[in-house]
Amino acid sequence: MRWQVMAGAMIVSFGCLGFGLDAVAQVSGSGGLSTGTTSSSTIVVETEEIHLAGTGVVSSTTVAAQVIADNQIEQLGVIGRVLLQDAFHGNAGIVNVNQEAGNVNNQANVRVLAFMATEVGSIIGALNLAVSQNLTNNTVVSDGGERSTRIANSFGNAAGIVGVNQTAGNANNQLNVLGMAVGDTLGPDALPINDTTLGQVSSGKRDAPVNNSARADVIENSFSNFRGIAQVNQSSGDLNSVGNVLGVSFQVFNR
Repeated sequence: MRWQVMAGAMIVSFGCLGFGLDAVAQVSGSGGLSTGTTSSSTIVVETEEIHLAGTGVVSSTTVAAQVIADNQIEQLGVIGRVLLQDAFHGNAGIVNVNQEAGNVNNQANVRVLAFMATEVGSIIGALNLAVSQNLTNNTVVSDGGERSTRIANSFGNAAGIVGVNQTAGNANNQLNVLGMAVGDTLGPDALPINDTTLGQVSSGKRDAPVNNSARADVIENSFSNFRGIAQVNQSSGDLNSVGNVLGVSFQVFNR
């Protein structure tokens, strides 16, 4: 039985000393394998701006959590292949891709962008990231087969923000997070404030391949002349927590 959770969320805020926006995106579920399955991926996204006399504040807050617990998966001679080919050439903007050919995988791409333009004397940019991944009490038993993830001839001459998750395995957490707070000010002062919390837990896991099988993660002829931010996770194995977390807070001065 194939069971997966895939989630993506994006919040973009624009304003001039007076916007507020809150959003919540959640994905969770449960399914039955031979001994039961519980898997969830939760993303909470918030952006807000606070009024202060003579001061502009732009704030970006991201909270993302992935959990895979209490699963038992058995495979015999399974062939799993994930391919992204000849895609997104010359693309401009934001691209989020999730691909999987396994079981009980969590995949998420989260983008939080907050912008503010002001003519006041100072500006404060606050960026907060809290990310956690949890793998507990999972067992994968595999016998033979072949697995591969591949990105070929893609994203050439593209520009912008790209997030890709690929897995041909089982019980993997994959997460790409980007939080960005940008201020545009005519004033003399700017203050970035950043707070990042990252956590990974992996316990009680058992990966028992009976016969060695071919596994490959490949990126070829891709991302040539790419401009921007690219976050890519690939896993052809089992019971992995992989993530790319990037926070950017900066101010542009226009005197």
